[in-house]
Amino acid sequence: MNQALVFYHFGSVDELLSAACRHGAEQRVDADGAARALDALDQLSALVGVLEELGPVAQRAVRARLRRSSQAGR
Repeated sequence: MNQALVFYHFGSVDELLSAACRHGAEQRVDADGAARALDALDQLSALVGVLEELGPVAQRAVRARLRRSSQAGR
């Protein structure tokens, strides 16, 4: 590697390493997986909104069901 080219293109070795890390991270990003994750967050947000509108008895019932589900998955 030519040091002059590193400084010409990146300005410093730190900038070169930073660019290499960014490039590597970009290569590993799963665009479809990221889109599915964002969709799931939207659905979760809508669910939270609905749960907040329920009365206290219904909220306790939902919490109990979620606890049972999470314990069964262990």
